[in-house]
Amino acid sequence: MSITRTSKNGLSILSFKTPLVETSLTLHGAHLLSWKPKDQDEVLYLSETAIFDKSKAIRGGVPVCWPWFGPVRSPSHGYARISEWNEDVAEILSDGSVHVKLSLSINDPEMKAIAEFNMNDKTLHQTLKTINGPKAYDMTAALHTYYSIGDIEKIHITGLENVPFSEKSAKPLPHSENPLRIFGEVDREYYPTTAPIELHDEVKNRTIRVEREGSNCSVVWNIWERASGFNDMPDNDYRKYVCIEAANTSGDIIHLGPNEEHVLGAKTTIVK
Repeated sequence: MSITRTSKNGLSILSFKTPLVETSLTLHGAHLLSWKPKDQDEVLYLSETAIFDKSKAIRGGVPVCWPWFGPVRSPSHGYARISEWNEDVAEILSDGSVHVKLSLSINDPEMKAIAEFNMNDKTLHQTLKTINGPKAYDMTAALHTYYSIGDIEKIHITGLENVPFSEKSAKPLPHSENPLRIFGEVDREYYPTTAPIELHDEVKNRTIRVEREGSNCSVVWNIWERASGFNDMPDNDYRKYVCIEAANTSGDIIHLGPNEEHVLGAKTTIVK
């Protein structure tokens, strides 16, 4: 079992290898890059052309959007994903599971975030704890998880049946509902929902369950062929991922009073 510390273009990377799991993350953005459980394919998608520098978020893995979601102010999706976090805990436990805790303090608004990761061969549990400062603040956030899939047109998603949603895509396309099958660009905020979601991958023959805490909203996102306009994603890689996000978005704003706390969490489980 090992913990390795490396650097890529100035970004500090922590890598863990145990009999149960191989995983890595960057301190920049508290950004989980990889989760590969024993006897499983990689669960997270990471673009092979992702840009590793401090100017932008890394394309893939789990970007942390905090303390706001979307382009409501600059920088888009908040400070978390483009800031250097402090390493508080990085350890391999006696059973071979991995535990990491990182922290970040900001001044505008004045508050603190604690990102915690617990990973083994079956489960990835990620939480984002917000500790507010002396002034009330309306917070939005998301754990923007990119799941690796065999083919976007050969998956289906259950658990969102009959849940209201808003479509944020500029040119929404029809998708098959109940279960959800994706045939074009999708950018949906499902609200209200607290039920588990399952991602069924017909190519990988794998089912992943996504459970959320501190969240009544789930985002489903794939940029589709607009990926050709990204310099950090190959043109056809839209076929290789789908984002299912635990979120506090516009329909699920967290109203934090002075010194109040909130925990947003996502638990990913390999069902089969």
